[in-house]
Amino acid sequence: RSTATSFAAFSTAPAAPPAAPVDLRVNDVANPVGTGDTVVFGWRVNDTDPDEIQSRYQILVASSADRLAADEGDVWNSGEVASRLQNHVRYGGPALTCDTLYHWKVRTWDKDGNAGPYSPPAAFTVGFLSNTDWAGSNWIRRDTQDADDHTYFRQRVSLPAKEITRATACISGTHRYALHVNGTLVGKGPAFH
Repeated sequence: RSTATSFAAFSTAPAAPPAAPVDLRVNDVANPVGTGDTVVFGWRVNDTDPDEIQSRYQILVASSADRLAADEGDVWNSGEVASRLQNHVRYGGPALTCDTLYHWKVRTWDKDGNAGPYSPPAAFTVGFLSNTDWAGSNWIRRDTQDADDHTYFRQRVSLPAKEITRATACISGTHRYALHVNGTLVGKGPAFH
């Protein structure tokens, strides 16, 4: 008569660090344009180890893609923050400037204190924050009160004699819009007055 003995083997190998966070959002939108000066960040933790949690995070916000790529948070560096929070994380840097493009990324730590790499870069653009920010705007309006009168506008714009790196069109209307530049459709969607 023999007695069989079974043993359970448990791995003592250390957990792998988390992968880079994904699904980066500002105010619950990916790469939004026209945010206010108060923003909140969000991301999804990307860790394949079982029973993992985020124990820390670090957010970098930079004034250029190059600075962000160099891990330089010249606008804001949250530092390592001990928190499981990964949604509605408040921006904590100096006041954001209207009509400015900001670049950001985040990294996380697992429950064992292993740091993961930074996420791919994301961006957000702060919109106009006060009435004075609209100074110099060229307003285009229709003069009719007929609810069934659809309006089409054509505006010729002369650009300065220098390289254009970014342009923003602020569109407000009733229901929907379609924007064409030099005959090419560049955007369409809902618009609200």
